[in-house]
Amino acid sequence: YVPDGLPEGGLGAVTTPLSTGSVGVKTLDGSVVVYWNSAPPATLERSAGPSPGGNWQPVPGIPSSKNGTNWITVSPVDSARFYRLRY
Repeated sequence: YVPDGLPEGGLGAVTTPLSTGSVGVKTLDGSVVVYWNSAPPATLERSAGPSPGGNWQPVPGIPSSKNGTNWITVSPVDSARFYRLRY
């Protein structure tokens, strides 16, 4: 399954469609693409650690959206990065 609306050339195979609240991450041409279902509306946030009380910040930029899938391209970093959706 390749989600509709992701960058041309695709992100590679995704084995199952994302469930509500799930975030997918793929590499594409040296960048990292983070994608999620567009319904219900949510803000993508990132943090250096997975703690719920951590320093979660909105991911800068405006996500692209098509056919029920949102995605945004982010630059890879040398350290761990965690992503979540805030409803």
